[in-house]
Amino acid sequence: MKSILNNSDMQIYSVASFCKAHGICRGHFYNLLSEGLAPKIIKLGRRTLISCEAAAEWRKQMEQRSEQSIKGTQK
Repeated sequence: MKSILNNSDMQIYSVASFCKAHGICRGHFYNLLSEGLAPKIIKLGRRTLISCEAAAEWRKQMEQRSEQSIKGTQK
């Protein structure tokens, strides 16, 4: 089975494919998850999936956190 499930209406990442696409390791993903900083997940049986929309929202949130962090250090 492919790591990204394709459908004409949506695309969903597995944890492995999300991590690969975003340049993070699985351990870091699960650390983010435990800290409440990971993208929203979908549980399908034992699988953990991330929608493209959730990934995009997560990237936006990470950019905002990074910008706030940079502004905080420039004061």
